[in-house]
Amino acid sequence: MTAVDKRIKTFVLMGLTDRYTTYVEKNQSDFWKAYRDSMSKEELTETLELMRVTDPDQFLPRSAPARLFFQCARFDMDDVKQACELAYRAAAEPKQLRWYEVEHNFENAEASVDRLAWLAERLRLKGFGQTLGRTTR
Repeated sequence: MTAVDKRIKTFVLMGLTDRYTTYVEKNQSDFWKAYRDSMSKEELTETLELMRVTDPDQFLPRSAPARLFFQCARFDMDDVKQACELAYRAAAEPKQLRWYEVEHNFENAEASVDRLAWLAERLRLKGFGQTLGRTTR
C-alpha cells in the first residue's frame, strides 16, 4: 500500500521483513519448516514465485510521500531483526526506525504508545495527544 495508494499519509510497520519470500524459504521456526515440508520442491518454488510480487522491498523505495514508522523487536529471531533493518533501509524518506526490547508480537506499552502518538501527530488528531499524555503518566 505504501507505493500504491498515495492518499494514505502514514504507516506503522511492525516487525516488517524486506522479503516475505526469503522469510518463508529460510526461517528455521518449526512452523515454517513444516510449511515447506508440506510441499514438493516444485510447489514451494511456484509458491515463492507467486509471493515475490508482494515482497515489501519492491514497494518501499516508492513509498513517498507517506511517512513510515518502523518498529523492530530486539528479541525477535535473528533473520527477522536483520530483515526489519533491511526493510527500513529500502524505504523512501520520510521514515523513522525504533527498536524495542520485545519479541515479535510487540506486546509492550511503550511500542503501543509510540504507535498511537505517531498516528495522532501525523494524522493531526486533535486532542488525542493530550489524552494519550494523560494516560501514560
